[in-house]
Amino acid sequence: MTKSHRAICNRATPIKKERGIYFLCKGGKVVYVGQSVNLINRISEHLSEGKKNFDGYYYEYVGKNDVMSDVEAEYIVSLNPKYNKVLPQNSIYVSVNTVAKKTKWKRDEIREEIKRAGLKPVYTEWYKISEIARMLDGMKE
Repeated sequence: MTKSHRAICNRATPIKKERGIYFLCKGGKVVYVGQSVNLINRISEHLSEGKKNFDGYYYEYVGKNDVMSDVEAEYIVSLNPKYNKVLPQNSIYVSVNTVAKKTKWKRDEIREEIKRAGLKPVYTEWYKISEIARMLDGMKE
């Protein structure tokens, strides 16, 4: 016997427009970390785009929009997913390119100073903002 509209819809899971950090997984490994203000839509977009090969997803609700980029960046740094190429703009890490844009220093000069200071990147050419700030304070104008 078939069920009525009411019987089916009473059991339906409501679609929530939740924001947070999502993880695309393949074979038990996180292959991409992202953020969205509408998680279900964003994950659906990844499926329809077909650019990232994944077989599952997980997400964490993040209550405040202003911390999502920091949370996403921390996960990308710690998990190093293969499809993430850069970090989102955040308050923890900064790229050499961003430092060059915001100062009078050229990228090569910054890289040389980073090498002299013995700083280690946390992700490609991304460094902790606090370490870069100390280094810049020590650079002569």
